[in-house]
Amino acid sequence: MGEHNGPVDAVRHAYWSGLNAQDVGERHARRFANAHEANSDQPDAERQMDNHNNGVGIGIGLRNPNATIAEMVDHVDQEYENGGLMTAPDQATNPNIRTYPDNSAY
Repeated sequence: MGEHNGPVDAVRHAYWSGLNAQDVGERHARRFANAHEANSDQPDAERQMDNHNNGVGIGIGLRNPNATIAEMVDHVDQEYENGGLMTAPDQATNPNIRTYPDNSAY
C-alpha cells in the first residue's frame, strides 16, 4: 500500500499543491487542485483525503514561497512525519484515525 491512498499518494498531492502555490499563488493553486479532484470518479472519502492533502501542501507553499525544490520536499516530508497528511481514506470519514508513517492505524 502506498502509491494509491497511502503515504506516497498523500505526499504527492501535498508536494504538487505546494509547488503550485509557490508558482501561481493560493487562489489558482486551489482552483487547480479542486478541478483535478472534481473530475475524478473516486469515492467521496478518497476525494476528501486528497483535498485535505492538497490544502496542506498549499499552506506549505504559501509559508515557504522561496523554498527550493529540495526544501519543499523536506517541508512536505516533515508534515508527513508529524502526521499532518491523511494517508488512508478512513481518516476522511473519521478524523480521529491517525496513521504511523508505515500507514498502520493507531
